[in-house]
Amino acid sequence: MFRIILATAKSLQSRSPITLRYTRPFTPDTSTRQQSSIAQTPFKDSIETPEYDSGSSLADYAASSPPFTVIKDATGSKTQLTQKLHAYNDERAEDTTTRPGDIQDVSETAPATHIKRRMGRPPKAPKPIAPNSPPKKRGPKPKPKVEKPKRIPKPLGRPPGTRNHVPSKTNPGPSKLRIEQTDNISAEGSTITFSKIESRNKRSDFTSGNIRKDISSYLAWAGGKGRSLGDTRRINIVSESLCDDTMERLGPSLQKHIGCDIIEVNPGVGLWSEKLHDILKPRTHILLEPDHRMYQPVLQPLIDAPGSTYRLIPKSGLVWGHMEKILSEEYLPHQEPIPRGDSRMEKRNNTLLFVANLGQYPKRAYRGFSSIANLVLYQFMSAARNHSLFHRYGHVRMLIWIENEEKDTLLPQSVSLRRKSAVEAEISCESIQEIAAGVTSKDSYSRERALEFERTRMVYEKMKEAGITIPPGRETNIIKEIVAGKTVDEHKQFTPAFAEELRAMEARYATGELGVWEYDGTRRLQSVEKKPGQSESPELRRLKSLTYQERFQKRKFEKLNALKTEFRAIFAMQQKVHKTKAPNKRQALEEELKKRTDAWQENVNELPEEPQETLSAQLDNIRVFESNPPVLMWDRRDFEPLQVYPREFRPQREMCLLDIQPKSLWPILQEDFPANYDVLEFIISQLFIIPTQSIRRGLSALAPGAYEHLITECPSLTDPTKGGSLDVDLMSVRRLTQEMLKEITEAWVRWPFKPTRWEVTSQLGSAAHDADAVELED
Repeated sequence: MFRIILATAKSLQSRSPITLRYTRPFTPDTSTRQQSSIAQTPFKDSIETPEYDSGSSLADYAASSPPFTVIKDATGSKTQLTQKLHAYNDERAEDTTTRPGDIQDVSETAPATHIKRRMGRPPKAPKPIAPNSPPKKRGPKPKPKVEKPKRIPKPLGRPPGTRNHVPSKTNPGPSKLRIEQTDNISAEGSTITFSKIESRNKRSDFTSGNIRKDISSYLAWAGGKGRSLGDTRRINIVSESLCDDTMERLGPSLQKHIGCDIIEVNPGVGLWSEKLHDILKPRTHILLEPDHRMYQPVLQPLIDAPGSTYRLIPKSGLVWGHMEKILSEEYLPHQEPIPRGDSRMEKRNNTLLFVANLGQYPKRAYRGFSSIANLVLYQFMSAARNHSLFHRYGHVRMLIWIENEEKDTLLPQSVSLRRKSAVEAEISCESIQEIAAGVTSKDSYSRERALEFERTRMVYEKMKEAGITIPPGRETNIIKEIVAGKTVDEHKQFTPAFAEELRAMEARYATGELGVWEYDGTRRLQSVEKKPGQSESPELRRLKSLTYQERFQKRKFEKLNALKTEFRAIFAMQQKVHKTKAPNKRQALEEELKKRTDAWQENVNELPEEPQETLSAQLDNIRVFESNPPVLMWDRRDFEPLQVYPREFRPQREMCLLDIQPKSLWPILQEDFPANYDVLEFIISQLFIIPTQSIRRGLSALAPGAYEHLITECPSLTDPTKGGSLDVDLMSVRRLTQEMLKEITEAWVRWPFKPTRWEVTSQLGSAAHDADAVELED
């Protein structure tokens, strides 16, 4: 029911006087719900209010309409309005007659009957199909081809006659780059201008009278504004003095390669290549440069020189398909591949030298390797063992530039960084020398300063005997300390990293600059009465913090130092027991050794986890350092590397030059290659999953019964004079020497209950066929 309350006469006059109509469609035979399900034409029943006569007043119209109530007094209260409305509703509820304006209930007038409903619209009748007509194709209709109008290229740059004009027909568009070379003859001589098209309407020029002298400027232009002409991650050597110093260091060892063939990958600007070429005078110098558009202008003067033996090939030497094409008689006519099984394959080939630049910054990870350089180094080591790639001509020396932080992959300077790749490199190479390197190192993994100082002192004495000198400015920090007369005992004393800062602040405190705190001789700060409103200065708080840190670190140092001293005494007793042959005396020493070892182990177990890890690394470094020969190839070096600086490279990032000389594998590995090498790789992979685990735990995890068999067949594991230990629980797997690994491999091959080769290779991730498997038929 509609209820309209007219509050005032003014509000009624503001409304448009129209007839109020309520229309309700319905069908007499069906309900409203049923009517919505079937398509029938309903009739309309209208209930109208009396029409408004414009000649009468609004009050008369409202009085003649029962549904309306007129309140003449506009100031009536809300309560009066509500009471009148309720009274009107009560009267209408008692009266059952139908009046105009009332709404009828159509459900009572037309009762509903049940009709079955349909879901959705009724299906359409199928269209008739002509006989023998082809089937209709489904899918979206193909869009009609619209031929685009050909665009007329706009002239590039400035009008003809100006400096930077390029005809429109030579415009490669914004997606292409091009270097154009123009020779300009002037009074001063010949200059060359290179043009780089950066976009459709922009280009830049580089002019040089001698591009070999303007390498740094050229690299800044080629890889600078706009689009680069090549890989901007490549690190190039731009220091001529660095090249001269490295050639002086390598000079004696390069004499045997004079007149050889050189394969060089990623020569870049060719500064180091030119210095090496001038010394060796090779009969063939192949340059594999993938970014030839960027580096060919710099390399072209070398190629065009009279009597040049350079040969530039615009291919990547790191793609083995390209490398295989180079290793042919067409490019290397003086090299002869050696058939497998020939004894010459296990000898050095001094008539071939391999050079590469793998430096990239920032690094680019690839397929589980931290960088492409690590992947390529791994493949080079594998090629040396398999006599593939350029090692098919024999063992070829490799000179490789890499980013300084990646040298630990093959040449770790601490036992904490000795991983599977480093162990395999020690087995595959006779030597890996660090010719030049930076000073940056991973401090969290570096060994004690005293050990490094002592090894450097020994190397420095060896250099003086061999007459090897260090150019001025190329000395490392430890060499400077040795020359200054510093001894190893000074490094054995406790010296915190902030010692200089602490001593300087103590000197300032002595002058009274740091506040109202007193400092006594016991290295403790004691407070005194403060003046009102006075507070500590930041310098005083820093002094207090450093003093407390020094006291804490000193106690920790003294405790670890005592444990290391006891550990050395235990190993000295182990050597004594090992040399004792008398049964009674040996038994007494073994009992005393066991008591001493148990007491030492209890003290170690009382330490927190972090000091235990620090102590374990320091003890392993001590044992590796004292081994003869040293376990780490870094400790076998013949000279100290030359110091390099970031400014000598572009981008400015320190690099390292490695000199790698492969060697023949052990006879047990050559006997059944690669099956026996798969065994060694399996053993190393399983042991170095946790490099800090003990020998007992590592060997037990190889296979059931492996520890019991190997510990009796490998005497070096329990020989303290060869780096072993009578108690294998005190020895970690990262201390394994080459002799120990060789004995383990030989004992594994002899073991009758060893896993099959298929089981070994499957654990390494290989899907090789199991030739020993026997299929049983039902």
